[in-house]
Amino acid sequence: MSVTMAQIDRRVDSAQELESVTHTMKGMAAVSVRHFERAADAMGIYESTLDRGLQVVARHLDADDVAWERHSRFPPRRSAVIVFGSNQGLCGPVNRQVARHAAEVVAACPTSVFEVVAVGFRLSSELELTGVPPDVVLELPNSVDGISPRAAELLVRIDRWRRADPNPAVHLVFPSFRGRHAGFEPADRPLLPFDTARLRELVGQPWPGRSLPTYTVGRTELLATLVRQSVFAGLTRTFAQAMASVAASRLVAMDNAQRDVEERLAELHRERHRLRQAAVTEELLDVISGFEAMRE
Repeated sequence: MSVTMAQIDRRVDSAQELESVTHTMKGMAAVSVRHFERAADAMGIYESTLDRGLQVVARHLDADDVAWERHSRFPPRRSAVIVFGSNQGLCGPVNRQVARHAAEVVAACPTSVFEVVAVGFRLSSELELTGVPPDVVLELPNSVDGISPRAAELLVRIDRWRRADPNPAVHLVFPSFRGRHAGFEPADRPLLPFDTARLRELVGQPWPGRSLPTYTVGRTELLATLVRQSVFAGLTRTFAQAMASVAASRLVAMDNAQRDVEERLAELHRERHRLRQAAVTEELLDVISGFEAMRE
């Protein structure tokens, strides 16, 4: 079926509009990657500061201290899994890969999993396809400002779990950000119970300053506060890493889409040039034929 010049022009206009959209979305994704990457780095610094506080408290704990033993006395009996993905599509295979990794984590849990929380509307459908339907679906924030409120919401949910079970195991499954060009890889890490081996490791580390700080509040209260802040910081950094990974995946997807659109535009321009040349050739042949007829 022959294509007219008007049809080619309409296709070129549509492709140019699509190219403009992909270019805009690519720029927005690049900006988002940078913002979320900075947020993750900032929370990493905050976690290092909390480690220094835990190091100070841990120096005054011994094996018989209630504040030390309260975090490791009872082994977990049940587990919860929090999975991070995306709200929307156009971000490559991030949701599918994270959902598959979450299914492996759930299958490998040594205790029964009583709740699966999906952070991201698009992720929930992928989890259902892998046989791990989420019990709760939360929205992934769209900006850095929305991370802390959503992390606080999860922290309230974790407190509710701990009231029902004093020592649940909470696992995080998320796309770990590896860089703007390296993309992501599915990862998991335990959030609770708090690793007391981490306290022993901190005690053995040298203090970065010349003098050790002290504190005036009770060490049990201070340790509980630092542990809670450490959990909150871990949640917040996981949010930032997941959002950076989603933005980086969308950046790669938009880059590929823009490349495809540019190739399609080049094909349409060649087709339009061919049709234009054919029309010019046809007109020239008509002129020559008319001239030959008049001369005869």
